[in-house]
Parts: sequence; structure tokens; C-alpha cells
Amino acid sequence: LTAFYSKVFGLPRLERPDFGFGGSWFALPNGGQLHIIEKDTQKPPVSKPVQDNQLQITHDGRLPEKFIRRSHHIALTVADIDDAKSRLTTMGIPFAENVVP
Repeated sequence: LTAFYSKVFGLPRLERPDFGFGGSWFALPNGGQLHIIEKDTQKPPVSKPVQDNQLQITHDGRLPEKFIRRSHHIALTVADIDDAKSRLTTMGIPFAENVVP
């Protein structure tokens, strides 16, 4: 997929931290980024949709390990992370926070 996005779409590659698995980051117009990652073959596929009541965030703000996958997610950039977390908490919206190397 790296060659596809760089050669077919002409997207410039960005430096990517070493997460211990393959992937590539690309620059998009207007400052956006596209991140593609290698499938996690060690985890079984999700056999049925996860219900909201199953997503109990741990004490350190993470999803339980059985729900952590290297796919099926979206990441957003915000101007003020503390403000964004406060707003989500005020609205009763659960979220997970993971450290990026």
C-alpha cells in the first residue's frame, strides 16, 4: 500500500515513529495526514460489533486489551488536548488515550 499511495496518488511520505509494526504516514493537502498500518495477525478478528456497555475504560484511560486493534479507528488533531478531554468528560463521552512514541 505504501507504493500505491506514494506512486499512484503522489503523496509525500512522512517520518513515522517505530511502533514495532509496519506502516507508513503520508502528507495530505491542507496539512492533513494519512496513516496506514500493518494488520495485526496476532489478534482474532472481531466476530460481532462491540456494544458501548462493553467499552469500560480502564483506570489509566485505556480500552481493555481485548478491544485494542491496529485498525478501525480514526484520529483527530485538536488545538488544546486538555480542553478537548474536559469537554468529552463533561458530555459523558468515554475516550481512550494512548501514548505515541
